[in-house]
Amino acid sequence: MFKTYTYCYEGDAKDFARVKRTRWQPWEFLLRGEWSQSPWHSGDICLLVAHGCSDRRFALKSVGFPTRIVVVAEADRAIDLESAAGAMMRQLRSDGGTYVDGYHDWSDRIDIDRLRSVYRGEVPISDWEGARSRGKA
Repeated sequence: MFKTYTYCYEGDAKDFARVKRTRWQPWEFLLRGEWSQSPWHSGDICLLVAHGCSDRRFALKSVGFPTRIVVVAEADRAIDLESAAGAMMRQLRSDGGTYVDGYHDWSDRIDIDRLRSVYRGEVPISDWEGARSRGKA
């Protein structure tokens, strides 16, 4: 099972705070991209990713104003970074938080095609309990 908790969903507040207190490994650059709601309301976003001491807890940090951890996740087994990051980005977008419309820079340490496929929902994570557990599509 892979569970995500975002800062912007009230039902996640307790679990978000609990997982956020994890001792994170050093933050790594994930990607830089753009978001846009209209021609007059758009911006640039930079996301960093970290994992706990095992590959079972992950966090995404949005760098900008404000800089903060925006989503955390925990799994019952080790999971690859691209799947975790893509699923966390997808849940964050679903909950009305930070999202990325287009990428213009990403870490050369990740498989950007895998991350993009999970983020877009093209590659399912069979045990991901994201938006479906909240009654959303």
